[in-house]
Amino acid sequence: MKKNLSLVILLLILAPTVYAAEFQFAREKSDQNISIPASETHKNLYIGGVTVNLNGNTLGDLFAAGDMVTINGNVEKDLNVAGINLNLNGTVGDDLRAAGGNISVNSPIGSDLLLAGGNISVAQKASVGGDLVIASGNFILDSEVKGKASISGGSITINGKINGDLKVRADQDLIFGPTSEVVGKITYTGPTPAVVREGAKIGTIEYIKLRSDAAAAKSLFAIAMLIKLIALLVAGFVLLYLFPRKIESVVSNSHLNVWKNLGIGFLVLVASPIAAILLLITVVGFYLGLIVFLMYVLTLILASIFTIFYAGNLVYSWYKKDAQPNLKRDLVLGAIALLIVSVIPFIGWLIAGIIFLITLGALVTHLHQDHKMSNSVIAMA
Repeated sequence: MKKNLSLVILLLILAPTVYAAEFQFAREKSDQNISIPASETHKNLYIGGVTVNLNGNTLGDLFAAGDMVTINGNVEKDLNVAGINLNLNGTVGDDLRAAGGNISVNSPIGSDLLLAGGNISVAQKASVGGDLVIASGNFILDSEVKGKASISGGSITINGKINGDLKVRADQDLIFGPTSEVVGKITYTGPTPAVVREGAKIGTIEYIKLRSDAAAAKSLFAIAMLIKLIALLVAGFVLLYLFPRKIESVVSNSHLNVWKNLGIGFLVLVASPIAAILLLITVVGFYLGLIVFLMYVLTLILASIFTIFYAGNLVYSWYKKDAQPNLKRDLVLGAIALLIVSVIPFIGWLIAGIIFLITLGALVTHLHQDHKMSNSVIAMA
């Protein structure tokens, strides 16, 4: 059963991309930086580290993650990137999907461009061959978009040409620069009318006034998800150095008795808050209920972090059976995998939920076993 469930999950996540893939991850604890020279060419590459510099070309798809990621080589098909500071300078043959704190796109994109971040800029030479989808705090578009554009954020500036329809939701302002041009229909939702500079070539703007608080809630949702991912990565690296053996144990337990772990995880998720509430509403059980609730929240936080390791291990196990454990690799690979499934409505959320429940069940089982072992040691003493 374990193999069957793992197979289903992996097929739904990344099975089409892990076939004939290559993996490059920082191995030394003292040096988490990784650099690939321009002379090297890789195929369907997964790369991760604190600082990532990729100068060589990639055949097929490229997946990259790190604090500082710089992609100078060209990518034949899709480019998927997650990190804090992203500098994307290579040509992308198909889609580019990225999530980060600061994102700079400086080369042509063959098809769609999907970005989520705090500050995003798309340079003039970074033409977009398909559609543009943006969620950002501050966004500047200087390039041409062949298709339509959907932009959500705080402050948005358009200096390039958009050949299709443009839909914008901004909680601060929308500015059309003097070199901007929009061929299609423009729909703008925001707290104030758009600013149109002299020289801009745009048609009538369908303006929908929106309360600033509602606009902020909409535009900040994607940024909140991005911050959550980055925070989980940071916490994952910290726990990796503090409790590597416990993480390995939980990941190993997640692969064992998958259906049992799934059931335990679901039971803990549903029953624990009910038990805590019942204790809280009683007089004698108030403090005990408070303890149960706090332990419940802490367990969910730990399970969220451990889920990244388990997801990465699942993906790599599908690629290479009986591979040696590598928590750094699993952390980065898991973050990329969960980032991808999180943008897939319904089925992606279902997959992420199943992986989380399995990890939660394995974590609770591990904590219970640790408690029993501690009691045994105390009894023997």
